[in-house]
Amino acid sequence: MKSVIQSGYLSLLSEATICWNLFKSNLDGAFIPFPIFTIASLLHNGAPWYEIIMRLIYILIYAFFYQYVFELMNQAAHPGNHLEDKINKPDRPLVTHSMTVHYALGTQTWTLLWIATIFASWKYSTGLSDFGPTKDLSISIGLIAQLMAAWHVGGSNPSAGWPWVKFLAIWMYPTIGIQDIRDVPGDTAVGRRTTVILLGDIPLTSTYKARIYHSMGLAVFGYIYIFRWVLYTRYDASSLAVSIAIATLTFGTIFRLFAWRSIESDRKTYRYYMGIYMLNLVAAGVCLRK
Repeated sequence: MKSVIQSGYLSLLSEATICWNLFKSNLDGAFIPFPIFTIASLLHNGAPWYEIIMRLIYILIYAFFYQYVFELMNQAAHPGNHLEDKINKPDRPLVTHSMTVHYALGTQTWTLLWIATIFASWKYSTGLSDFGPTKDLSISIGLIAQLMAAWHVGGSNPSAGWPWVKFLAIWMYPTIGIQDIRDVPGDTAVGRRTTVILLGDIPLTSTYKARIYHSMGLAVFGYIYIFRWVLYTRYDASSLAVSIAIATLTFGTIFRLFAWRSIESDRKTYRYYMGIYMLNLVAAGVCLRK
């Protein structure tokens, strides 16, 4: 009996480790926004505490499966991704052989076939994820699917959340390429033409075009978001505090883009960028609350 329990514990621990390595590189972009924006919807809806708890449980389950499907497709559906991950993210399950492509795509085939077919054929089989402008567009559209689902689970009227989601998708398009600055070696190896590579901003060169482009996106749309959305919608201590936080982190991200140019520092800069995204969602919750 003891050996059965121990075996089950080790198996569960192994699966949890695989799942964490599958999730962790995109956790802040693919998972955390769900509960944040659901809370924004719940606050706007004036939901009681017991409803908040139940709906957060629903959205956490939804977010888990959303990211699980996303990561399986992202890491397994395109052959070139395996080589890229060996270079950029060597601890991912397919690279360490703790998960096989057969396992990743086979065991979920029947229950997720319709999702996988639409997603993989549109984004991966057509090569749209290999070309910067279409890759950035697909991520911005994914943001809409992500946040509107969270808003719906929160129970508020879609018309209240849609303008905010729409603007955040616009904000993301010229800025999400920051994530590809850290991945240039792997993307170059598999022939991917991200926005960063198209603009010629690669390590050990003096070209700053991509960094300038993404910095302008952060500055211009960050300014619009703070002054024409957040503070325009609600001007109080909470909205002012979150606006200052967004502005500070935006400045810090732009500074890092030019002050330090290495793969390791660019990875940290991307985390700063995702921090801005999280704060943008918090700002929406602050302004939309009743």
